Amino acid sequence: MATLGSNNAPVSSAEFFVVLCPEHAATIAAAGWTRRDVQGYLFEKARLPAGLLRRSFGVVQWRPWEKALDDADPMPMTDHPENIRVLVAGGPGKHSCAIPSWGMTKSVTLPLVP
Repeated sequence: MATLGSNNAPVSSAEFFVVLCPEHAATIAAAGWTRRDVQGYLFEKARLPAGLLRRSFGVVQWRPWEKALDDADPMPMTDHPENIRVLVAGGPGKHSCAIPSWGMTKSVTLPLVP
């Protein structure tokens, strides 16, 4: 998630989708972690130095709290853990992924009706 190569990097309100394979989800659940725990962990760990982000995206209108960070301070890739959407999908095989969104848009989820 912490990469300059997505539309999310300079947009602090951006959403990410973390798709866990069933095996990774089972390991996380067996450790007693909830979806909110995963969101909180990723929010705290998926960060880049503020100076790197500002230099890479100089034309962005940074929010006051983002401007106030020192260059070495870690800047989160989104402004709330809830912007990290965690879901389980797939079948056998230990392959999970993080998917950036388009940056300033919000996801819409609807139930599937058989």
